[in-house]
Amino acid sequence: MSGNFPGEIMQEILLKLPIKSIVRFTSVCKSWNSLIRNPSFISTHLNQTISSTKHSLFLLRFSYKEEHFSLHFDDDEFKEFMQLDNYPLKGIDKYFSLIGSCNGLTCLADCLYPQSNAFILWNPSISKFKTLPKPNVSFETHGEYNANIGFGFDSCANDYKVLRIVELANDDEPVIELYSLAADYWKILNTEVLKYGIVTSCSQAFVNGVVHFIAYHRNKHGRTCKFWVLGFDISREVFREIILPESFAEEIRSVLVFKESTIALFTTSYYYPVKFHLWVMRKYGVAGSWIKLLSLGNQLKAIPRAFGFRKSGELVLQFHGGELASYDGESQQMKSLRIHQKPGNYFFYSYVQSLVLFDKANYEQ
Repeated sequence: MSGNFPGEIMQEILLKLPIKSIVRFTSVCKSWNSLIRNPSFISTHLNQTISSTKHSLFLLRFSYKEEHFSLHFDDDEFKEFMQLDNYPLKGIDKYFSLIGSCNGLTCLADCLYPQSNAFILWNPSISKFKTLPKPNVSFETHGEYNANIGFGFDSCANDYKVLRIVELANDDEPVIELYSLAADYWKILNTEVLKYGIVTSCSQAFVNGVVHFIAYHRNKHGRTCKFWVLGFDISREVFREIILPESFAEEIRSVLVFKESTIALFTTSYYYPVKFHLWVMRKYGVAGSWIKLLSLGNQLKAIPRAFGFRKSGELVLQFHGGELASYDGESQQMKSLRIHQKPGNYFFYSYVQSLVLFDKANYEQ
């Protein structure tokens, strides 16, 4: 049948199919298998999916005694699109943190114990994952350490990279490691010495090709004296500072991606009564463009955790009892997402279905 259609027409037909059908059709014939696994087809499919507004999805992970992954539509009812039963670590007695999700590829890291240094890249859409090689810095090679992990996409090299900032217990100078999926190895970067510590309780955010962390300076007495947003440019492989407003005097709880083009900070005021604020950098990289977009106070019954934003601009929050809700800053209304589990760990990311990792010969099933 494929011989009756020009290659360009066949590709257009395949690109319009559900991703499970595309994967299944690799078994039809060698020419289809070769076409679908071609990096050009995978890239075209990804770009087409990203530009489409039909299926805006969120990846939800709930961890309480066992792992549960699911995809949800970003609609009024937040309906479940599908459950993901192909978790690569099911039944393994280890806890892997979800570092981030980019172009359908998720990064998992075993960060629970100092001696752990296992990393996995997983695409739940196509049930493929890859176990990364061991990094250069480990408990065996350097002793105790604390590592902060970032994950992002290098658009210049069409490559996915994992960043590792390793703070050694007996050395003031951290080691910076970077893994490349295309090269399949970790390299140590010869960067200037970082003058910061990383706030490990704050998750990282990837936007505009930069992984963002919350960092801090210490004074000569070892006390934290100033916070920054520290960015790592995935393509250029360099660090950059993003300065906070001069009037900023709050505790940062989360750094978030705002409207897919800039960053936001979810913060807590130090004074009583405690309020939560959302600061947004209206123009990315311009220090003078920070504004306080909204404040939350009396309407909150407990301290929330901010995950990110929906397409509508609503802020997604998790409360102590396990309930997920979204807050509309314009109407100042809070509404439940009808997901209320036992107290546990949630991870919540925007997600696109993709074929990323499908062309790799060394994938694992």
